[in-house]
Amino acid sequence: MEEGEKLQKELSDIGAEIAKVSAAAESAKDAEDKRYFREKELMLRKKELMLLEARASAAGLGVGSAAGTGAAAGPGPGSTAADGPPACKLRLRQDVQNTDLYFFEPMDTSSAAASAASPGVSSGSFFLDPEGKQKAELEDWLGLAMDLHGKGKPILPLFVNGQVKSGKSYLLNEVLPAVANAYYCSGGSGRQHAGTELAEPNFLRVNCLDCDRSSGTGGFLKELLFKLKESAVDQRLYAAASTPVPSDSSAGAMAYAVRDFMRRLPRDRLNFLLVDEAQSFYLMAGPAVFGDGAPRGPTLDVEAVLHMRRILKVLLLDSPHWVAWAVTGSSMATLWANVAATPTNGFSLIMHHRRLNLSPTMPLEALQVAWAQLKAQAKTWDSVRPLPEDLAWQSPPQVAMLAYLCQEWGYSRTAGTAAELVEQTMTQKLIPEVKPDDGPSPTCCRCSSSLGAGGPAHGAVSAWPACVTVATPAGAAGPGGWSGVRQAPIGVQGAAGQLRYHA
Repeated sequence: MEEGEKLQKELSDIGAEIAKVSAAAESAKDAEDKRYFREKELMLRKKELMLLEARASAAGLGVGSAAGTGAAAGPGPGSTAADGPPACKLRLRQDVQNTDLYFFEPMDTSSAAASAASPGVSSGSFFLDPEGKQKAELEDWLGLAMDLHGKGKPILPLFVNGQVKSGKSYLLNEVLPAVANAYYCSGGSGRQHAGTELAEPNFLRVNCLDCDRSSGTGGFLKELLFKLKESAVDQRLYAAASTPVPSDSSAGAMAYAVRDFMRRLPRDRLNFLLVDEAQSFYLMAGPAVFGDGAPRGPTLDVEAVLHMRRILKVLLLDSPHWVAWAVTGSSMATLWANVAATPTNGFSLIMHHRRLNLSPTMPLEALQVAWAQLKAQAKTWDSVRPLPEDLAWQSPPQVAMLAYLCQEWGYSRTAGTAAELVEQTMTQKLIPEVKPDDGPSPTCCRCSSSLGAGGPAHGAVSAWPACVTVATPAGAAGPGGWSGVRQAPIGVQGAAGQLRYHA
């Protein structure tokens, strides 16, 4: 057996083992068992990356080679395939009939021409952007990133801000790369803006939701590093994927390893680190609190949170000039509270970033366009269970929420009507997701500037009146009405420029 075939067999075997251990970790009920399987998975992934590095070296793909540092678009998030052709790079195409509507199309000109031949309704992915505001804001940040890259200065991070189910993750992981692909391509406005030539950008996607928050700051950063390395494998960025993992799991050592990872990324292009569920950085769990001999649940590790604020600030504001961070999360109150409370030495993170605010509602005309697109998509999902005609009327006035409900309708067998589906989504998805971020009262938010006495005991680190939680439409009936929910704006203008709502 040749060396290449032997390495490929080892990679296949270890990939199967990783899948097995990962499934065991997901199904483990005991915290110790789950931690054991996670540690084992991390060790297996480290071995996998070493094998990939060996294969790259055998193929002559050194640190400076084109294949080792230049392939910008490999398999998508979640893919374990390291071989085969890269995933098709996408860009946005504006619809000729409705200038607020965009479709995702391949960057390849021949494929793009074929897709452009059928304007109007499409069964493919789409993006609705009234007056092109979000696209313009993204291009503005991309232009800033290019300017700072050319000057050799760190790039200001982008925070994608919005209420629950407003399309933050979709904009971060799908729309931003598509806009950047077109902006930096040959003939794109980015090239004209800067007058310089940059290679096609890389996009490394990371979701921090399942990062271990019970092993301290170092343990969290270690899992972040593994996720970055895994994404680098997907992108065939083998130099970065082979970043050594320190045997010392201290926070300082792991933060250095993350910076080492960024230094190994190609310098002839921009490398975007797209980080979702970023509030997880600040939810370091401490030991369970016991009262009357019974556990009352985990507490917040205040010292770890304070340390993480300083570390994340350095990563976001002092990264190499070829790295650009874009972040969002499902608990934006937690995120903004900690950003505001981050030490201001040098630069203040609350002032030194770009923010893209997503609107909590959409105009009726935009919702009608989205509904037509979603119905066309649904015909390819499940012809036996068509979408109920009143789903758009029952849904809150937000395209992302309507799209989520359409998807859930295809999966759910417990909801027989649109009203039942909306009610189940409210009680079983949105309220549980928002409640931890809501906080007991604005008076507890004093800890956003200092985790002092009385703050963390009430969980107040996740509450801040300058945040956005969830918009709840008024009334029990009518378009967008949710039974038993009322709209009650506090009337405090937040740092995100939007009002906060309580159900």
